[in-house]
Amino acid sequence: MFKFTKIAAQPVINGLLALDVDTNATRVLVQDRFSLAVLWHSAVASTQLKITTPTQYSIDANLLVTIFDDQNNFNAECVDHVKADIPENA
Repeated sequence: MFKFTKIAAQPVINGLLALDVDTNATRVLVQDRFSLAVLWHSAVASTQLKITTPTQYSIDANLLVTIFDDQNNFNAECVDHVKADIPENA
C-alpha cells in the first residue's frame, strides 16, 4: 500500500552569531534589519552569547543587534549590518 524511500540526511547549515556583550547590558535583541522581525530577544545571562540564525544571515550582513540596560543608567546601543558566521563544523 505504501512505499517508502530512504533519503540520505543532508547537513543543515545555519549561521552562528557570537556576541561579546557589555557587562552593563541586561537584554539583547537581534532583528532582521529590513523587516525588523525579532530573531532573538532575551535577558543576558553571560557576556559571551552564541545565537543560531537562519543561513541567510551568514551570507548577507542583514542583522541589527541592540543591547539594553534595564537599570536606565545607559542608553541602548545598536550595531547595524551584522553578519553571522558559518560554524566551523558545517
